[in-house]
Amino acid sequence: MLRFMTIAAIMMTFLSACQSEQLDIPQKSGSYYMVSHVKEPTLAFVNKENLEVEKMAALPTVWEQLIGINDTEFVFLSNESRMLSNFSLETGKVSPIVEFDEAVSDVLYDAETNSLVIAYATINKVEWRTLEGEAIEDRDLACSATELMIEGNTLFALCADDNLIVTVDRESLDMRESFSVLDRASGMYVEDKNLWIGGHGPTGKLNHQIDRYHVQTGEKIGTIDIGLMPIAIDGDGRNGTIYAIAHGNDHLYKIDASSDEVVATSDVGHNPSYIHVDNEVIIVSNFDSHSLSFLSSETLEKRSEVEVGAGPYVIVSGEIK
Repeated sequence: MLRFMTIAAIMMTFLSACQSEQLDIPQKSGSYYMVSHVKEPTLAFVNKENLEVEKMAALPTVWEQLIGINDTEFVFLSNESRMLSNFSLETGKVSPIVEFDEAVSDVLYDAETNSLVIAYATINKVEWRTLEGEAIEDRDLACSATELMIEGNTLFALCADDNLIVTVDRESLDMRESFSVLDRASGMYVEDKNLWIGGHGPTGKLNHQIDRYHVQTGEKIGTIDIGLMPIAIDGDGRNGTIYAIAHGNDHLYKIDASSDEVVATSDVGHNPSYIHVDNEVIIVSNFDSHSLSFLSSETLEKRSEVEVGAGPYVIVSGEIK
């Protein structure tokens, strides 16, 4: 009996070790930007105080998406977007949550319900899951979503392959409106009653505009001419300002959302791919320059350019206590 219990304990320890991993995180407490790389399995920790790379942590696999739950808890997609896992910045522990049968195109944290919204690359539905990965509910869509965003009581789903935006009521889960957008759209951003979207545009006629739509009617109510292929848009949600990166001409743009006017612009690194708005600082990941650009949110004056390794992509803020 004792021998059996000993073997069982060893097996449980072995299985537990297989299921979780320990990441080498900075020992110094403070605020950090964490940057996942898609050219190599690496997670960079950049100290917010001095904008220096504190640590480059090797990963067993590329983290294709990284989503913040709070300052210390995160979830990420890996293994060709089929594995969802948890990462704790308090302990450095990485634990698998759920493995999907189909590739996931986007994961969104719904703070109001403390749940995750999942979109699939080839399935026309979205589903809600607990932070532990348990399925709560799902809703069929008219298309497979590539990007998700929540504003108020509405879930917005961009279906880039179908040039379509679909909206879903978060309470009833009924589909509300759908409206057409440009070819190969990306970079959806919603604030108040406006939805802005950019993208690559049709093959042979690349896009250099951001379009603004009324979220309730789907009517296009504005167009902003900026640089070639604006593929990511973000805002601070407070003062009617949005920021967009155009990876065709390596520039960042600050836009007055009330007038659709470009009020400032700045060059960044080569092939900017992701934008993170953090109060007074805008951070852009430059995929082919292997760097981050740090700029003033007010003037877009460049504060620093920091090398972080090959293929930086997603940027999130975190706290080591």
